[in-house]
Amino acid sequence: MNMYLPGAAVEALAADAARHSVRRWLLDCSALDLARMMGCDARGSIENLRAPDHLQGATLLDAVRSNGWSQLCFRGYARDAAEVAAERIAAMIRPYVEKGIAVPAAPVGDTSGVYLFGRE
Repeated sequence: MNMYLPGAAVEALAADAARHSVRRWLLDCSALDLARMMGCDARGSIENLRAPDHLQGATLLDAVRSNGWSQLCFRGYARDAAEVAAERIAAMIRPYVEKGIAVPAAPVGDTSGVYLFGRE
């Protein structure tokens, strides 16, 4: 959800959650580049729903951290997904293999994954 919101709304959520004693925040940070690389969002459907001033990747994470949230755990889609979704990943890769196309590598500095943030 955060990838669709205006940047100011994400900042407000991060600050407001802390004021209301929320101690944990599970955040899905999906990079559009990774989705496109794997054949998702070829028609720009994700981009069409995003606010013009949305935050993405490291900028989104910086907005959360700047409001006092600390990263407790991270599971990256490119790095850790095989552990929990081997069949799904095999299905995503299969078209590349069948066509003799090299499977794209994750973008350098990819921030896509699930983050657990916390506050004390």
